[in-house]
Amino acid sequence: MNSLRRQLTFFLLAYGPGLLLAGFLCMYFLVRKDLYEQFDESLRTHAQVIAEEIEEAIPDQDQAILEEEMAELEAYSLLPPYYEVTSSGGQRILASRLLEMEPAGFHLSRPLQLDEASSVDCPDGQPGRVLTVSYGSTANPFLVTVLDYRTALDSDLKRILFPIGLAGVLFVAFALVVGPWLLNRMLSPLNLLNKQILEIDAQSLEVRIPGGSLPVELRPVAERINGLLERLADSFEKERRINANLAHEIRTPLAELKLLAETALKWPESRDPETDAEYLAIIRHLETMINRMLELARSEEGSLEVHMELIDLDSLVRQSWKPLAKRAASRSLAPDIELGAGEVYSDPVLLGKILLNLLENAVDYSPAGSKINTSSERNSDGGVLIRVRNAAPSLSPEDLQHLGERYWRKGSAREDRHLGIGTSIVRAYCAALGGNVAFTLSEGDLIAELQFPPRSWRSESQEESSKQV
Repeated sequence: MNSLRRQLTFFLLAYGPGLLLAGFLCMYFLVRKDLYEQFDESLRTHAQVIAEEIEEAIPDQDQAILEEEMAELEAYSLLPPYYEVTSSGGQRILASRLLEMEPAGFHLSRPLQLDEASSVDCPDGQPGRVLTVSYGSTANPFLVTVLDYRTALDSDLKRILFPIGLAGVLFVAFALVVGPWLLNRMLSPLNLLNKQILEIDAQSLEVRIPGGSLPVELRPVAERINGLLERLADSFEKERRINANLAHEIRTPLAELKLLAETALKWPESRDPETDAEYLAIIRHLETMINRMLELARSEEGSLEVHMELIDLDSLVRQSWKPLAKRAASRSLAPDIELGAGEVYSDPVLLGKILLNLLENAVDYSPAGSKINTSSERNSDGGVLIRVRNAAPSLSPEDLQHLGERYWRKGSAREDRHLGIGTSIVRAYCAALGGNVAFTLSEGDLIAELQFPPRSWRSESQEESSKQV
């Protein structure tokens, strides 16, 4: 199981001491390097002092005076315990008193390279540090080798290494003892957030996670969860409303069918010929409801089949108006068709259903005696704009946001036979054709604007030229 607590504990116990040890070691080696450089610089200073004494004594060639001066410097501890001056041929010129006590022919161990110090053992077996530097002129060159004990240096390094090791042990102990408590304290906001989320179910979607008590890093998470809960609550509410509306819509025609059937069974001799027509009308209404619900479901699933072809927009609008003409005439509604887009390239079935839904809503909801205007125009970018405008005095600007919601209708009355998914189908089909629909109110009129991009709409001349190419 991928546990954040387990990963943090593992990091604290495994990587923490390792990183601390690496940091301490880096610090140790930096200090060690600095101390060695200081020690080597002191060796170089001693070599310089010896070289100056040699260079001053060379003109006089007085070996006794030189040895006396060097002995005096040794007495005041101004020179290292071991030093040796040799010619370029390897002949000893001068040596320290301790070195002269060694057997004849004994020489100090020299570093592999001149002017670079290295660690060696002193003649008495103790650890030391040696440096050889070349001095003198081209005619009289000589080498000065100095060797000093590094016991004090090693002791200082050990004293530095001890607190580093102690700090590492204390850190491991701290990680083992205090680490789990510290992790629990630091992860408590996550535990609280997890507990609050687990307590939320379908019956408590109105609960919101308070973000003020959470750390800054977790507040965006709480805000996103609260937004998700709000959308879920809206979706559940819409689903409940949809189920209630759908049940009512189906129950009403079924009740009518039941009443007609019971009447026919109870008084078969008084059966009216118009009863069959009523049966057929109710069944067609149910069929229309089911077909529209299936169309909406297919559009939401993205399984609509789109077949683009060149169509005459004026003919399609008039064809969509034809089945509504009798109903419009009974309410004294006058159609006003002003189309300027000419031929368009689209799917005639989907575009026809878009126009039919908009025009049917306009016929059924417009006040009697009003006008229904349908117009179109081509935009400067080559796109096409189609408008359907009708009077809608009962609609308010707040209602526009609900147009497109499934089974939504103005008010709670259900006297009309609309299912409430016409505008939902319009939105879905417009999206399938690459366009969009917008609803606005102007001077008490509802305006539905269908906007389609240039790539989905082409004039006849453009179509012919593309075929020729």
